[in-house]
Amino acid sequence: RAAHLLTLDGAKERLHLYSIGDLATASPSIFAKAMTACSAVFHVATPLNPKFGDDFDGERDIYNPAISSTRALLECIEKYSQTVKCLVLTSSMSAVAPYPEPSVKDESCWSDSARQRSRNNWYGATKTDQERLVQQWV
Repeated sequence: RAAHLLTLDGAKERLHLYSIGDLATASPSIFAKAMTACSAVFHVATPLNPKFGDDFDGERDIYNPAISSTRALLECIEKYSQTVKCLVLTSSMSAVAPYPEPSVKDESCWSDSARQRSRNNWYGATKTDQERLVQQWV
């Protein structure tokens, strides 16, 4: 899924891709190898578990792994702060969808993650809380 990234100019020399495995058991150590000599981290996705039906639990399958892995990533960045100089977090409109919605949104507009969870909008609650977590960390 990421092979196209390796075709970018300079990627063979400078781009290293890592698979970190199961986010449900995330600890800072799963990111350690990737952080060695790393100068920038891009947090670009929230895990979505394709499991639906009776066995699906949004908190267990989406929310908890995403929040715990984001915490673990931030802890690892702190450990490697001598080399990591930049963190880019991609946001989502799900994180800035207050209720009721204002006609114009700005930096003060946040989604209510408790309301999102109560409506089983686990992706929205996750993106909202991940972004708040990173904002507090900064």
